[in-house]
Amino acid sequence: MASTATIWGIRSVDTNFANAGYYMLDSATNGLAHSNGVISMANSGPNTDGSQFFLTATNVPDWDGNYTVFGNVVSGQTVVAEIADVPVQGAGSRPVADVVLNSVEIRRVGSAAETFSIEAQHLPSVGSAPAGVLAATGGTARVAVEVCPWSEILFRTSTNGLASWQSEDWGYFTNDTSHVVEVEATAADAAFFHASCVSYSNAWTAPDAPWGRLFTAVWNTDPPTIMRVQFGSVPAGPHGYQRQQGTNEWLNLLLTGPYAPQWTKFPYSARLYLADNQSEQSYSLWFDPGRETNRFTLSEYPFGGGRRLLSGTFTLE
Repeated sequence: MASTATIWGIRSVDTNFANAGYYMLDSATNGLAHSNGVISMANSGPNTDGSQFFLTATNVPDWDGNYTVFGNVVSGQTVVAEIADVPVQGAGSRPVADVVLNSVEIRRVGSAAETFSIEAQHLPSVGSAPAGVLAATGGTARVAVEVCPWSEILFRTSTNGLASWQSEDWGYFTNDTSHVVEVEATAADAAFFHASCVSYSNAWTAPDAPWGRLFTAVWNTDPPTIMRVQFGSVPAGPHGYQRQQGTNEWLNLLLTGPYAPQWTKFPYSARLYLADNQSEQSYSLWFDPGRETNRFTLSEYPFGGGRRLLSGTFTLE
């Protein structure tokens, strides 16, 4: 699909939602291990928890810190083992014979569970944005979409009779008022267009950018590791970098140009990528409302090979 909206950094996405369709306020590690017989939330990366969950039939320590454990099997683990033993086929590990759940019962145990209110979570809402075709000539259609405040737009096109959809994520709009966006899209004898709008009612807690601020992270290593970045005033840097584990000497570097840190903002979180002379580091940062100290998960890739999954707390002053 061609589009004139490249100014927003449009990126291709799957044709269907693989999760709830929006970023969750609270996601990722809670410190619980993926031992045999736990229930854990599936996701496709940080802040993408959705409606899928899985049961473990063995210990899977490599999943700790990547998925959120929220329960455990209290009886019937033999049934879980029987399901796990069903032969599968194909890349998607589809069971040769269908596995059917005859019934599901959700029970609330304890006062916290009994008083839980989904409305109080202020979750985003997913709906349709008003859209219309202004003109269509020569295989190109000009489409107008009304964008609501504080939202994300997923623009979808079908040119094969709704057999499949092609999607583009327009990213985030942080305007305080609604406005109209016009784009050019591929047309056909019968073309269909749809704009999904994810509206975030909560105030976005993640900053647009960290430039000019001091970032301090404490890793949960033994002994703890302290990492600091004094961000420069512009993305290209230079940015001051320090790292120390325990009583070892401080590592001091300047990160600049192609080696400058990269920052990606999401509604309630941010992604920070950087590299020093020891490893590449990819942080998922959560900005909880009203808190100065927040938590992170970290995938570290040492230059000697391998991967470490870490977590900890951080401040951005």
